[in-house]
Amino acid sequence: MITVILKKDVADCGSAGDVVTVSRGFARNFLLRTGVAVVATEEQIAEFAARASKQKQVIKEKKAESVRAVNLLDGKTITVSAKSDHGTLFAQIDAEAVAAALTELIGEEVPVSVVRIDEAIKKIGSHEVVLDYGVATARVTVSVVEA
Repeated sequence: MITVILKKDVADCGSAGDVVTVSRGFARNFLLRTGVAVVATEEQIAEFAARASKQKQVIKEKKAESVRAVNLLDGKTITVSAKSDHGTLFAQIDAEAVAAALTELIGEEVPVSVVRIDEAIKKIGSHEVVLDYGVATARVTVSVVEA
């Protein structure tokens, strides 16, 4: 038997970063040869533990930032002006325009990737848009007015 650290998820063996004990043949012929694992030395274990700890901290910070952004944005109303013909817009309002308006409103970058428009905004009026940060969501009202 040999102890290895998995670099990637391996079915029926473990997840990336796990320290597992496997047979020498499995380790030599598959895990080490394909590069999905390294032999577990004390230095390697310490390095992977430090990397995992740092990664958990980054994830925790991103989650806190997402929750803070949702609290800032939830329930807000933004106004976007667009050219129209009898209430129908010449060009629909897209996620980039919504993200830009929200960025201007709060003074912080709102990524386009979090803006989810369920139904295309093609008419003058109020429309609800969802901001999906993964851990939390915010609902924003987009008020479209004629330019």
